[in-house]
Amino acid sequence: MTFKERADLFWNWFAAQEETLSDMATHPRQYGSQRVADFVGEGIALLAADAPFNLGGDHEFTFAVEGQEHLFYLLPYLINRRPAGLHHRWQFFPSLQSSHGRSFYFGMYGIRVSTQDIQVSMGYDPEAAVFNLRFYHPALCSLEEEPCYNAFYILMELTIGESLSYLYMGDVQQAAGPEADMFPLTQLEGRMEEAIDAMGHPRFTRPDERYTSYQLHPQPGGGLRQDVIAGVTCYTSLLNDYYAGRTGNADALAACGAKACFLFFHYGDEDRRDVLQVRYDLEDRLQRQVLGPRGSGEEIGVVLGGALGETYAYIDLLLYDAPAFLQQVQPLLASLPYDFSLADFDPEGEVTPLYAADGRLN
Repeated sequence: MTFKERADLFWNWFAAQEETLSDMATHPRQYGSQRVADFVGEGIALLAADAPFNLGGDHEFTFAVEGQEHLFYLLPYLINRRPAGLHHRWQFFPSLQSSHGRSFYFGMYGIRVSTQDIQVSMGYDPEAAVFNLRFYHPALCSLEEEPCYNAFYILMELTIGESLSYLYMGDVQQAAGPEADMFPLTQLEGRMEEAIDAMGHPRFTRPDERYTSYQLHPQPGGGLRQDVIAGVTCYTSLLNDYYAGRTGNADALAACGAKACFLFFHYGDEDRRDVLQVRYDLEDRLQRQVLGPRGSGEEIGVVLGGALGETYAYIDLLLYDAPAFLQQVQPLLASLPYDFSLADFDPEGEVTPLYAADGRLN
């Protein structure tokens, strides 16, 4: 099944079980955490093998990513596809939300700390467009390195939310002791947002909105994407997988019915500036005319980025409904004088010979 089909199955299940789910959210002690987990897990299984969640008392249904990076690119679409009939009672979130500056205690690895007592400092890296962080808490930093960092990352995500952590957090380092410019972890979200606003940058809430540029050294004759000179992406790990010969992110997406792939065309001896403009225009038309409005819940996919090589131009895609895309993209490609093909994000993966400039379809 496509991810679109899985999403619709989940919402059909949720609507059918809404009365029971509402009672579970309102009276959790009557059911017990395990019974709730087992019951909701039946619906979650329609989406993916493992998508962590939390059913809140105020009719809040929150998914958690918990390190499964591909969920950042699927769950916002799922939430936006929810039926209108559920809006009046439920709130749905695609990842763990922030504590909005509220302090809380957290116990792990034999210690119990308050987020108000954890001290942090931050610095902005303009090249990577992320914040680097230093932290200190006497009990937390008394742990061995691995549990110390693991506990801090959990506390940070519970404090500022998984999305902000994923989008804007860079290097994190433990400090040897309190430092002059440190402040409570509970203030981190506000200070990050103030810094983003002060730089005049937009605040992103989902990763497929935030693009990063990159440059590579072309490897002539080395196969697809080995000719790339420069590009942009909102899914860096997917690209890193490809160039390292891995398929972890693509496989995780595929297991949920989504397809990570790229459209490409050969451009011969044309001026690269002209080809770059063709690529930009095609990306825009793909999103507007074929994929659909991003964030609407009606889109069948999103443009993840694009790249220009010495021989080929590439447009990276995440498809929630691959069959619909293949059917609907043909008229658009027919308007351009290039041979188009589609490849999976797998160096060893049915490149698909898609539309030829002489009018042949596949």
